[in-house]
Amino acid sequence: MQLEKKDQVLLALYVEYQKDIPKMSNVTENVVGLDRDAFKVSIAKLQSEGYIQQAVVQYGGDGNIPLYANIDNVMLTVKGIEHIENLVGIDKNSSKDKIIKGLLEFTKEIGLECINNFILSGFNSILL
Repeated sequence: MQLEKKDQVLLALYVEYQKDIPKMSNVTENVVGLDRDAFKVSIAKLQSEGYIQQAVVQYGGDGNIPLYANIDNVMLTVKGIEHIENLVGIDKNSSKDKIIKGLLEFTKEIGLECINNFILSGFNSILL
């Protein structure tokens, strides 16, 4: 299975959202394995489609690639959460431990090594 770039970004945001105090700026193009332009366009698409809110996307100049995309205050919408849970096959009533382990298995299975490493670094205590 190959995920769309915007789904890779949303997945990483969902992972960060699982923390007690999420810091969305931890989700970068490097975490997702995308170049900067693809990351900014993905943020713009996710916000436009109602999967996230409170991103600051600024356009200018020629073309349709944002000059700037800030996700410091991003929150996933119910639609965004449900989209990832359906994509990954997560039961919304699962414990945090089960959610994290399910995300780890999913990212391993489809070869998203960057996001897999992001999960391992942020939830090491749950996974031991």
